[in-house]
Amino acid sequence: MPILEITNTHITQRCASCGGTFELALEKLVPSDADPKRAPGILALPQCSCGACEFLIRSADKEATQRNPGSPTHLHRLLVDALVDTVNGRAKADDSKGQLVDEVSSAIGADIVAKWFPEGLKVALSIPNDSPSNKEGKPWTTLPALHPG
Repeated sequence: MPILEITNTHITQRCASCGGTFELALEKLVPSDADPKRAPGILALPQCSCGACEFLIRSADKEATQRNPGSPTHLHRLLVDALVDTVNGRAKADDSKGQLVDEVSSAIGADIVAKWFPEGLKVALSIPNDSPSNKEGKPWTTLPALHPG
């Protein structure tokens, strides 16, 4: 389930199960504090229209350095870690309703954002030709049409 873009009003996410792309309003992101059974560092996403339930899981603090800096996997990991930290941090602060892009960018670091996200907090991902999510038989390098989410 890749996160494709983070804006101040929503995140754009692709379902790993059906391949649909959705804009999820920030209000629909539930911090781990809201569910005492959920471990910190996990962010539940709303259920997809296909029935899939997906989670964003923050990488471990002591996890090894990324082997392929600048790769889609590396960029996605930066976005997920910062988004999970930001959404969970917002739940703990009373006045933390600032601009999400600024908060996530700050969590990533200005120098890293300037280097790896010069066109905003987004990741262009390709899906292999034989993937079940690729109904058109072409690699996706841009956002497909959005489904209502």
